[in-house]
Amino acid sequence: MKTKLFSVILGMAALGSFAQNTSSYESQMKSYTQKIDSITMSEKSKMNKELDSLEHTAKIQNLPKDSVFTIKHRIATKYKKNINEKISVQRTELDKLTKVRVKDIIMGKNDTIKKKDISLVIGGWNISFKPQPPKATKDFTKYLSKDGWELTYSFLNLVNTTGNLNPFPDNSQMRTGNSHSFQLTRYWKKQVGSFSSPLFVRFGLGFRSDTYMPKRPMVFVEDQNQIILKDFTLGSLKRSKFRNNYLVIPIELKYYLSPTYETFDGVRYIKPNKSTFSISAGIYAGVKLRSIIKVKYYDDNGKFKKYTNKVDNGVNPFLFGAKLGLSYKNLTFFIEKDFTPIFNKNALIPNKNAVQIGVVLVGLN
Repeated sequence: MKTKLFSVILGMAALGSFAQNTSSYESQMKSYTQKIDSITMSEKSKMNKELDSLEHTAKIQNLPKDSVFTIKHRIATKYKKNINEKISVQRTELDKLTKVRVKDIIMGKNDTIKKKDISLVIGGWNISFKPQPPKATKDFTKYLSKDGWELTYSFLNLVNTTGNLNPFPDNSQMRTGNSHSFQLTRYWKKQVGSFSSPLFVRFGLGFRSDTYMPKRPMVFVEDQNQIILKDFTLGSLKRSKFRNNYLVIPIELKYYLSPTYETFDGVRYIKPNKSTFSISAGIYAGVKLRSIIKVKYYDDNGKFKKYTNKVDNGVNPFLFGAKLGLSYKNLTFFIEKDFTPIFNKNALIPNKNAVQIGVVLVGLN
């Protein structure tokens, strides 16, 4: 009987609209919508206050997540029942537009209860829908395979052998702390194994710029297809640089030593953004883009001058090396060693192999 009556009312409303006699219908729908808004918003406000109070209590008392969710679901059920009872008196005015509106209000994008199926029985209609998983879980799942940018800075030095890992050798002809390297890398990260695996692989494409600053008063000079270090004689030396720019392709493995996990829908996930200590190891290869010598000085008359010379000889065109890193949360230190000498046989300098120790300045995901 109720279904028949409801169909008759809808049919009459549609007929009235077709005949352009819509004033009464629009007025009724507006009134009904206002009632629905008032009821649902009022109950939603009460529910949110109760949920906020629960969150505050849970944080203070450190309640288990399962207990908190159970209480949340009980609160949602209580207010669902309240809404059902208050709207049921308006059952003859319900239509499809109102159903959608009520659903959007009760389970909007910012709702805090999005775990199990929830149905609303309004005016004899059963509105049933499956909410999406919690936003934090969705974002967290995406974090397992993410891309981003990374900017690193490191102290750079030249050593006499490939196996020398000391970035501060006593016999270095470079200015320790002034010679440095910047690298900007676009990387992609993938999890290795199951969702709970603490092992990740990361690969990318980067730009690396190495700057060597010899001890005063020495400068790099390209003379007859050879690179040498000699004392500066054109005046008072302010700064001397030898710069190599590379295009590099790094690949590394990262392992979380103290992983944090979360279980969702029976599946155990690792949370890399919440884990603390991790170690990494990788290799890289690169190709030289250009090499230059830059010198700034004051001549004998005290006039400031500078020059920049492109270097064509004395530098190896390719780069290959390894990198080790240690991270604590978002802070990462690393040591990087080039296996191939930076300078070739046309460079008449004692130390030709590069080593650097640095830190990740910025990481954007």
